[in-house]
Amino acid sequence: MGAQWALAAYGFLAMFLPLSSGLLQSQDRYALVVFPMFIALAMLGKSERVDTTIRFVFITILAIMTALFAANYTIAVA
Repeated sequence: MGAQWALAAYGFLAMFLPLSSGLLQSQDRYALVVFPMFIALAMLGKSERVDTTIRFVFITILAIMTALFAANYTIAVA
């Protein structure tokens, strides 16, 4: 039980601290190391309905990001 709280605290701090800077650049690099997030998604994905919802949301986000990339949209500061 104690390890779950430790993973939750790590996951929260690992995402909260970079987001608190106000910059979204390179946020994906910080999110990749938040392994408790992937553990939680795997546990939620045991349900067929939740698994389908997660897939739909992630595929939709991928399509939006791909379209933005193809349109040469960037948030980088020149």
